[in-house]
Amino acid sequence: TSWGWRQYEHLAGAGDLFDMTIHRLDFAMDLLGPIAQVCGAVARFASRNATSDGKSCPPSNVDDWSSLIGEFAGGATGVWEGTTLAKGYHRDGFGHEWAEINGSEGSAVYRLHEPNTILLGRNGHDLAPEPVPERFLKPADSPRDPREGKPATVFRYDLMWEFVSAIADGRPAVPSFYDGLNAQIVADAVLQSHRERRWIEVVRGQA
Repeated sequence: TSWGWRQYEHLAGAGDLFDMTIHRLDFAMDLLGPIAQVCGAVARFASRNATSDGKSCPPSNVDDWSSLIGEFAGGATGVWEGTTLAKGYHRDGFGHEWAEINGSEGSAVYRLHEPNTILLGRNGHDLAPEPVPERFLKPADSPRDPREGKPATVFRYDLMWEFVSAIADGRPAVPSFYDGLNAQIVADAVLQSHRERRWIEVVRGQA
């Protein structure tokens, strides 16, 4: 995370939680539905009072680690951990993004640095890579060729295409403003849980 505005609470609100973990919350809710309640914690381990070239700067006052347990409205349970300090996972700048779903019949893992492959393990077997079918690599109407470019980068072009197309077509975008709002509500609940040392019920924003 840069030395800019994201390092200071009065500008960013929070650190890793609002910068990166919030994306994982949004991703999880897209797959499993709304989160009903959370119990979380944040911490800051690095002082961050000097720039990378050794110049002094105001110390950061936001979290560089966050973790939470969430209970989904549908009955599933999730565990999240995020940090800017996992320096051993560079992966061309994409870091350690590991999203795992486990059920009675098997496990599935998504990794951001290999977005076109899912690790899939059925009951009684180990995880093994499975290619994502091409029809799922982009929105149906996106003009992007999913076989071109670096997979972990070019999928972002679809986000811009969807946003601009929704404006041009006069339709709601997917994801919507309310998807982002509800991810922010969950992240805010994590901070409240940390302050008050208790579970927090999540009240969703409505369209």
